[in-house]
Amino acid sequence: MNSQGQWLLRKLAVRYCQHGGSSRGMREFIRSPEFIKFAEKNPQIEVTAEKLNGKHPACIGTYINAPYEPTIWPVRNYEPKEILDVIQQMRDRDGGKVKKYKKPIYTVNESIQGIWEAGKTASVHFTFEDKIVGDAK
Repeated sequence: MNSQGQWLLRKLAVRYCQHGGSSRGMREFIRSPEFIKFAEKNPQIEVTAEKLNGKHPACIGTYINAPYEPTIWPVRNYEPKEILDVIQQMRDRDGGKVKKYKKPIYTVNESIQGIWEAGKTASVHFTFEDKIVGDAK
């Protein structure tokens, strides 16, 4: 869901093989009531199951903001609970590519002076021995 409350996932296709061992979890998930409950709770998503023999299982999502670039999430040897988590993550994300930030702080306006740090503002540095508690008379 984006910031305006609009769901961005439009189509979700779950692909599996009828005979393959890596598709066992996907076949169990499609037969389970969780798959039907997910489709009923999310009427904004067109959910389909595709049987492609000889292919590993995958969840394929098509988003509004990237209609020609589907997101493919391979789920080989996943359990049905893990596949449900993957489908919910696909529903909740925005469909954009994951960005890796190379700097520790990302900003539009770079500072000439650098990043502010708390210890650099004091002009005089004291140590424990330099600290005067009071007059010793």
